Amino acid sequence: MFATHALSRVLPDAEAYADRTTGVLAVPLSQTPRDYLFFFRKELVRTLEWAGNPGKSYATGPLGDRLTPRKSFAIWKETVRMQSQPWTDLDREIGEAARSMLAEVVLRHNELMADEREKADVRQRMLNEELNHRVKNILAVIKSVVGHPVEAGRSLERYVEALEGRIQALAVAHDQVVRGDGGGLFSDLLEAELSPYRSAGPTIILDGPPVWLDARAFSVLALVLHELSTNAAKYGALSVPGGRLDVTWRRDDQNGCVVAWREQGGPHVPPPSREGFGSALIERSIPYDLGGESSVCYRPEGVEARIRVPARHLSDAGQLADVSKPRAAAAALGARPVLDGSIRVLLVEDQLLIAMDVEQMLAAAGLTQVTTAASVPEALRRIAAAAPDVAVLDVNLGVATSIPVAEDLQRRGIPFVFATGYGDSTMIPSAFAGVPVVRKPYGGPALTAAIAKVLGGWG
Repeated sequence: MFATHALSRVLPDAEAYADRTTGVLAVPLSQTPRDYLFFFRKELVRTLEWAGNPGKSYATGPLGDRLTPRKSFAIWKETVRMQSQPWTDLDREIGEAARSMLAEVVLRHNELMADEREKADVRQRMLNEELNHRVKNILAVIKSVVGHPVEAGRSLERYVEALEGRIQALAVAHDQVVRGDGGGLFSDLLEAELSPYRSAGPTIILDGPPVWLDARAFSVLALVLHELSTNAAKYGALSVPGGRLDVTWRRDDQNGCVVAWREQGGPHVPPPSREGFGSALIERSIPYDLGGESSVCYRPEGVEARIRVPARHLSDAGQLADVSKPRAAAAALGARPVLDGSIRVLLVEDQLLIAMDVEQMLAAAGLTQVTTAASVPEALRRIAAAAPDVAVLDVNLGVATSIPVAEDLQRRGIPFVFATGYGDSTMIPSAFAGVPVVRKPYGGPALTAAIAKVLGGWG
């Protein structure tokens, strides 16, 4: 420990704040010179009385070299400043006791922190394992979807369109599962799959109580409902203006959820001559993955499907917090914006494969003048060199975001859209709340529709 009652003697700069402290007791709390406990004392002004001035020099008096008692023994007073009350041995013992107690507290705190770090490491490892498991499962599902044989007579374009839709349905389900802490509302999933067809003319009626699906059921039903919706839009009740689709669901005696899908007013859809991937998915995935029931009837008045999800995959939705709804999986079939081929597009994307895929999507829509940038500085240089007519900005560019590019485009009055794989828009500032957001993985129709919307040509 270090103690002084006259700090200005060892630290001359202390005279500047002598009105606040003149004494200090420093108690070290660690082995290294880093942590200290300080006690301060204010200045104590004292007046000392001396029998004579101890610093007085001898001088000859009026009577010569003779002492003059009256003056020699006069009282001499001295005012002492820049000092505090001295630190006693008891003060030092108190400082040592405080040091010991605080050292024990710090040691205990370090033990608790070490325990928490160990628990956090375990949680992180478990999270990584779960993430690895989920990613592998998703890749396995995508591999199965991609690797299924193409039906006889089906064009490559139709196959790619169906494949994109199925992968998009998985993406919507995954987004909702993440935001919903492991599940989502059945009604939200229906809205996400059917909302693209509401403006096309058919009547769509949805009716049922709030039902919360767990993550497994939500993902499986996302694919099943996507197949039913796209088939209805291509061949059934959703393919004509006068068609009608009723989807109702209820809880049965075993607390499971029974879903009825009924189409009316559309073209007659004959049963498939052979079981394709879509029909197998509808009829077999619910029993196989969820232990439920699923059946499809091709009646003259329209397709009817019945699905039952067991109670173990359901929860009472009323007890759960509100969760943002998933976005529509795709644009309405048949709705395609018309874009001028002379439009210059700036694509800001840090992943080469995704950039190449987007370039192909834009080329298919007639947009061939595409400039690609992988970073913010490169994008800003390209904008300064030749301003584009519209831009597509990936929000997360790895080590940075595209927000500076968006701000530059906004200052120049150039329209743009955001593209992101995040389930929400927390990375996008509120200043860009009106900018369309295309969710990854996105298809050509959704991307071109967003571009046409900001250009004022469609939507």
